Amino acid sequence: MATEQEFTPRQLARAVGASEASMKRWCDKGMIETHRTDGGHRRIPLQAALRYLRDRGKPIAQPEILGLPTGTGTSGRGMAWSATQIREATEAGDEERARRVTLNLYLSGKSCSEIFDECLAVAFHEIGMRWSSGETAIFEERRCCEIAIRLIHELRGAVPQPPEEAPVAIGGTLSDDPYSLPTAMVEVALRERGWNARSYGVNLPVDTFCDAIDMAQPSLVWLSVGALPKRETLVEECTKLYAATDRIGCAFVVGGRIFDDELRKQLQYSAYCDNIQHLESFLKTLRVS
Repeated sequence: MATEQEFTPRQLARAVGASEASMKRWCDKGMIETHRTDGGHRRIPLQAALRYLRDRGKPIAQPEILGLPTGTGTSGRGMAWSATQIREATEAGDEERARRVTLNLYLSGKSCSEIFDECLAVAFHEIGMRWSSGETAIFEERRCCEIAIRLIHELRGAVPQPPEEAPVAIGGTLSDDPYSLPTAMVEVALRERGWNARSYGVNLPVDTFCDAIDMAQPSLVWLSVGALPKRETLVEECTKLYAATDRIGCAFVVGGRIFDDELRKQLQYSAYCDNIQHLESFLKTLRVS
C-alpha cells in the first residue's frame, strides 16, 4: 500500500458498510485519525483506517474501495494455515493473496511480532529448506523475499508512528550477511511497541555500524545474523559492537538461526533472542528515558 493513500469519510463508510454521517461523526470524535485539506474536507489515511478497523473489530464489506485485496477484513485464520498460505502464495508470485492473509491476521488483532515469528518466519524457513534442496529455483526464492519485504513495509505503515520522544533503537546485519527480512521485521515490531526503531539494512561494515551507534546514541542496538562466513570474524565484529554499545550504556541484542551454543559462548551481548517475541520480553527489563 502506498503511504500517501487517503480516503474520504464516504469512501470508508462504503468500504465498511456504514453511513457517511456516522463516519463523519466518528472522525470528529477522534475515533479515526483524520486531517483536513486546505479546503476543509476530511481525509483519512489508509493506515489510520486499518488501525480503526483493527481496534474496533470492524469487518470490511468492500475492501476494493480501499485498494485492498478481495477478502480482506474477514476473520484471520490460524498461524499454521496462514504460514502455508503465504509460502504457497509467494512461491507462486501471488502477492495479493499473501497480502490478504497478512492483513487479515493484523486486522484480527495479531501483533506484528506474532505474525512475523509464527507466520512469516515459519513460511520462509520452509522456503529456505526447499531452495536448499533444489525444489525452489533461485529466482523464485528471491521473488518470495521481495514480496515479503513489501508485506513487512505494509505493516510498518499500519502501526502507529512512534512519538518523537520515544526511545531509539537501531540495527542491521554485518558484512557478507544479505538477509534483509529479519532486521526489517525487528524494526516494525519495535515500532509497534512504541520505539523509534530504524533498520540500517544489510551488509554493514562493522566500523560504520559503530559510527551509527555513536551518532544515533540509541537505547538499543540489534544485530541480526543470517549468514556466517567466518566464526572468528563474527566474534571479532560482535566484540567491537558490544564495546560501542557499552560506551554509551546501550543494550546490545543479537539473534539469528545461525547461532549454536558454542558460538554464543564466544560473544558478548546484553541478550540473545531466539525470536522477536523474546526481544519484546527483553524490552520489558530495560529502563529507558
